Amino acid sequence: DMDARPGQTIKFNAKGTKDPDGNALTYNWWQYKDAGTYDSLVNIKASSSDQISFMVPKGSKKGTIHIIL
Repeated sequence: DMDARPGQTIKFNAKGTKDPDGNALTYNWWQYKDAGTYDSLVNIKASSSDQISFMVPKGSKKGTIHIIL
């Protein structure tokens, strides 16, 4: 969990994660709307990389945005 304000950029980083068998990893980040309370989609930048960012929508009210990797 983290707190953020509208207009704030949030960054997530999975750099350095490894597969226990040594296989190459692929990444796919997405917003799981059913688990959050924010009703619209956020724009996740670089959703198929190990590092992403998105901006908390301006004008949004208190709630949750649930992001899955």
